[in-house]
Amino acid sequence: MAKTYFQMGNYKRANELNEVGYAIKDSLDRIQSAEKIREIEGKYQTAQRDKKIRLLKAQNELAQQQKKNQQNFLLAGIGVTSLGLLFFFILYRNRQKTNQKLLEIDRLKNNFFTNISHEFRTPLTLISSPIQETLADPIYRKKGAVILKWPKEIRADYYRWSTNCWSFQKSIAVTVKYNWKKAKPRI
Repeated sequence: MAKTYFQMGNYKRANELNEVGYAIKDSLDRIQSAEKIREIEGKYQTAQRDKKIRLLKAQNELAQQQKKNQQNFLLAGIGVTSLGLLFFFILYRNRQKTNQKLLEIDRLKNNFFTNISHEFRTPLTLISSPIQETLADPIYRKKGAVILKWPKEIRADYYRWSTNCWSFQKSIAVTVKYNWKKAKPRI
């Protein structure tokens, strides 16, 4: 329309309409620019939100993985500790059984030495008593002294041997008792 007024020679009206047209065009350009800015800003904000969401998801997955790793380490620690305790319990039980068996063997050995010592002393005592009575009798002292001295010497040797055997058995029993007190399992 401004062109028509310009051709008619009404320059003032043509200029006014031209200014109005430019004002409308500028406002349309501003509106379009504002819409483009809003659209770009919306895309930017959407991209930022998506980026934040991905970051939060990654952080959440990392936290869950760390929690899972901690649980796995805890379970592994409990498992290793349980196996260690089981090992020491079995070791303790085996030591107890071994100690009981050794104590039983020691008791049987003590009974054996006691019985052997007793078996030697009883007959020697039964033999030596009549010999001593015979040697104490004045009638047989001169006649049988030489013959009866020999069993007396043998009896003394056997008696010393049985006493040594008994003493040895007692010393072993004391040593074994002392060692057993030291050998208690330390768990």
